[in-house]
Amino acid sequence: MDLALSDFAYLHDSQFWGILVILSTPHVFYFFVWTNANKFHDIFKTNSVLKMMGEPFEVFARLAHSIKVVQFSAFAAWYLSVETPDALKSYLLDTSWAHFLLCAQCVLFGQFFNAAVYKAIGEAGVYYGCRLGVQVPWVDGFPYNAVPHAQYLGASLSFWGMFLALATPAAVASGILTLGAAMTIFYTFSSYVEQCL
Repeated sequence: MDLALSDFAYLHDSQFWGILVILSTPHVFYFFVWTNANKFHDIFKTNSVLKMMGEPFEVFARLAHSIKVVQFSAFAAWYLSVETPDALKSYLLDTSWAHFLLCAQCVLFGQFFNAAVYKAIGEAGVYYGCRLGVQVPWVDGFPYNAVPHAQYLGASLSFWGMFLALATPAAVASGILTLGAAMTIFYTFSSYVEQCL
C-alpha cells in the first residue's frame, strides 16, 4: 500500500503535537521519579502540603492519577475537535460489531493485566514504593510469570482498544493510529527504564 505524504499531514498540526506531548507526560514523570527517587523523597520531606497527602508513594500515586485525568481530558478534547458528532454517529452505526468486540477485548484484557498487577504488588508496588522507602515483596507469580511488564502491556492494549474503537476516518486522518503507536513506545520506554536503570 502506497502512502502519500498527505496521509501524514497531521504531523504539521500543532494540535497533534500538543496531544502527543500531553500523552507522554506520565512517562516523563515516571522517568523522573524512578531515576531521581531521592530528589522526589527530599521534595516530599520539605513540603508540608505533600506530607499531608500521605507517604511518598501515595503522593506519587495521587500525582500520577491527576496526570491521567488531564491526559484523558486532553485526549477527549482533541478527539472532539477532529470529529463531528454526526460523523461519529454514522461511524458507530456503520462499523461491524466484530470490530467493537475486538476493541472491547483489548480493553478488557488490558484491564485484566492491570488489575492483576495491583493484586500482586499493591499500590505501593505500582507506584514505586520500592524506590520511595517501602519494602515491596518480589513477585514471581501471575501476572509476572506470564509477561514481564504486565501493567504496561495492559495499558497499551487498553489504549489500542480505545483508539481503534474511535478510529473514524477523520480521527485516522488526524493521527489517532500514530498516537496509538506512540503510546506503545512510551510504555515500552517506561518498561525499559524500570528494568534497566
